[in-house]
Amino acid sequence: MLKNLIVIGLVTCVLSGCQMKSNSQSVVLDDQTTPGQPAARETNEPVEQQFSPSGDIKSGILAALAKTTKSVDVAIYSLGDKQVITALQDLGKKGILIRLILNQPTGKCKIRNAGEPKANNFCDQLEDAGIDVRYVTPVMHHKIGIVDGGQSGSFDTAQLMTGSANWSHTAFAVYDEDWLRYEGDSDLVRDFQRDFNYLWDHAKDYPGVTVAASSQAFQDGNGAKAFFTSNNSTKNQSKGSFKWDSTKNTVSSKVVAEFDQAVTSIKVGHAHFRTPAIYEAVSRAHDRGVKVQIVLDQQEFRPGSEFANDKLFFEEALAKRNVDVRYKVYSVKWSHTTAKQLHSKFSIVDDKTLLTGSYNWSENAENNTFENMVIVRDPAIVKKYIDQFEVILNYRAGEYAGLITRLDQGAVASDCHMAPMTMTINEFKGWRAKFPSSMCN
Repeated sequence: MLKNLIVIGLVTCVLSGCQMKSNSQSVVLDDQTTPGQPAARETNEPVEQQFSPSGDIKSGILAALAKTTKSVDVAIYSLGDKQVITALQDLGKKGILIRLILNQPTGKCKIRNAGEPKANNFCDQLEDAGIDVRYVTPVMHHKIGIVDGGQSGSFDTAQLMTGSANWSHTAFAVYDEDWLRYEGDSDLVRDFQRDFNYLWDHAKDYPGVTVAASSQAFQDGNGAKAFFTSNNSTKNQSKGSFKWDSTKNTVSSKVVAEFDQAVTSIKVGHAHFRTPAIYEAVSRAHDRGVKVQIVLDQQEFRPGSEFANDKLFFEEALAKRNVDVRYKVYSVKWSHTTAKQLHSKFSIVDDKTLLTGSYNWSENAENNTFENMVIVRDPAIVKKYIDQFEVILNYRAGEYAGLITRLDQGAVASDCHMAPMTMTINEFKGWRAKFPSSMCN
């Protein structure tokens, strides 16, 4: 249980890190007129990159948090790692201004009605450490951390963290994830701060401390390399609620534009593939001779997946046209309790351009979920992703025939789950066929 991951019995209001509710007005930071302050750069490239489960994403997050001097802004879909939570609590107790946006409340952060006693749940304990917790609906899917950003009064020493990885044990130690860290003042960091502030200022407040009435204003960035689905939304009247415009496609249109420029190759390591416009862009690339390689999480496989009029799901339709499409496979039947997911959301164009972030390829992600995507062109970073793609593409390469031979002798229940293996669609179907229908329920 998550409560076991939190230090229990925190003091309700720590003198150095807890403030009472405030109605103070925003402070405007005029970055253009501060003498000697460097102007924001048009863009920057990551200074650090990590993969999981083989890398060390958690250490990167903890190191970034340890450098904070004034503020931390976090927008995270899932927060569950004990060390990261403790690090945030410790910073809150020291008086660091921490603003935390979570997805809509769950049983671990159940909202109390006015006058009800504290439930001493996850969010109560964060608030007791001086961390201001808010939430939005329906889905806040970001995995963003901004250290010493706009709330600090300057972006000079800011650090930005983004990628596919939630701040949880499974993200750090079980799933395939990717994570990037940027540092210093740039239009990219400012654009992430703008998106965070957009959510924060309209988010619903969790009962407890409020360390900032509203975001401090700052000179916005051009956002040349960052893209947000929030641009497809507007604020509803009620706090924490937003209205989505299904005619807008801010992020998927950028994916399509990059794929339409592909000349030699497209490599895809993605959890999901359900956006028609991206499928069509991949098809066009294949038609003009671009080498396309796709690895998806096995969760994308849906038995009996033919639609009416013999229309297939996208990956199956591409495979029938001899596109190299594979699944990361680990269970006969998918369940979140046993999944070792390919949770990354990256693609590489011509081995030169990387697209990654929290953004899933789905219409729901585009028009119902808060997501982000960045574009990276730094050769050293892109090369690391190319190498990681090869790792994912070749999980247990050469072992399929032996696996099938053994299963031909009779599958047993312990065979229902296994160390990840990358399979073609037909290989996956053939493997599943070796199991009686009721064996792996």
